Amino acid sequence: VQGVEILKGDAELFRIMTTDEIFWPNYPAVYGISDVAGYDLPVAFRYSDLYLAQGGVQDHRQVWDPSWPLLDYLNTRYVVTSQELEPDRFVLIHSTEEYRIYENRYALPRALMVYDVAVIEDQATMLERVLGEEWDPVKTALLEEPLPSYELDALGSESSFSIDTVRYDNDIVVLDLFTEGAGLLVMSDLYSRDWQAQVDAERVKLYRANYAYRAVFVPEGRHQITFSYVPWSFPVGMGLTFLGLIVAGLLILARKRTPSQRSCSARPAGGEREDA
Repeated sequence: VQGVEILKGDAELFRIMTTDEIFWPNYPAVYGISDVAGYDLPVAFRYSDLYLAQGGVQDHRQVWDPSWPLLDYLNTRYVVTSQELEPDRFVLIHSTEEYRIYENRYALPRALMVYDVAVIEDQATMLERVLGEEWDPVKTALLEEPLPSYELDALGSESSFSIDTVRYDNDIVVLDLFTEGAGLLVMSDLYSRDWQAQVDAERVKLYRANYAYRAVFVPEGRHQITFSYVPWSFPVGMGLTFLGLIVAGLLILARKRTPSQRSCSARPAGGEREDA
């Protein structure tokens, strides 16, 4: 519990990783702490690709290693482990007989502005590039499709920016951003077609960047960026529900009309009452 309180004392966005099954599966989520291993099955295919390509073992849960190349990119600020880690990269901030908590000095923020783009259409090549030592996620965003010419021409050189988190929930993320030059806002949050992006309340294209993550083009200046999770099943479900209500209403009306129709058909001609 003390270790959890230490982690929750960090007000910024971060992820943790654990080794040796120190935490039970999904345990950090109970306290609102993001784990780089995610949750139990199901796991997104592309995230599973990245995990296995780094040396992970196919199992009911992911078990990451502190030496893996994507640890920094994925905003993994803390490592909870019983192992001793290299001091030049990891700073020991808490220790007990059962575990240690290290802070990762090189962990990147959850959101970055990037001003250079490389297009890699082949999925296998993209995976290899993301895990390679030559790729610098701070400088270059890897896309699987080219930017339209008006966005590509507007890209600025590397410049200063600031990003403030207004809201961060499971289904909506709102950021206030200022950038001196146009570029790509890249999140180390998973891409899905069910996510939508807005810049200043205007719907914009959401790109898949760095094999499995979200990115959106942002012009220079000050803007509010919103990511909303709107699964395709939601409007379909709403439509089916509405259709079901219409059908149910028609059936109720039909049942109400049926008795009166029967009573009318039971009367003899002329409307006179039959005697027994």
